[in-house]
Amino acid sequence: MIITLDTREPADLRKWIIQKFPKIKFEEHALKEGDILISCENEKNTRVIIERKDIGDLYGSVMGSKGKSPRFPSQCVRLTTHQTDSVVVLLITGSANDFIMKMKKSKGIVIDPSIFDSIIASVMTRYNIRVLVNPDKYKGIEQAINVGIKVCEGNL
Repeated sequence: MIITLDTREPADLRKWIIQKFPKIKFEEHALKEGDILISCENEKNTRVIIERKDIGDLYGSVMGSKGKSPRFPSQCVRLTTHQTDSVVVLLITGSANDFIMKMKKSKGIVIDPSIFDSIIASVMTRYNIRVLVNPDKYKGIEQAINVGIKVCEGNL
């Protein structure tokens, strides 16, 4: 198994992942899709593509931000093109409640909390992408990589 980390991910995060999984071979490249790519060395050469979104980035990419159009739907469409040979996972990290409170206090924007459930439901049903949610960024990444390891081992 080889795990490729996108070089656009923060350096401290890439370093933490490599230290957390010392027995796994890592590479670092700019990835076309996803933030973490797990390449299994099994009979099917399965891959696990993990797209990591902080809750604030998820909201901005769904709603559009700074005058830009929403980019999330096109990201999901691109990710679905890999589903014939890959398991695609969206990892959402951070606290929706903390983000909602921050937006209200700092920008006066009121966000309906159910929007996040709607986003998750849409990703799962419209795009058939698996979704993991963890408020802790590091624990979420560990969880997503462990899921990828299980996929590679065939222990499902």
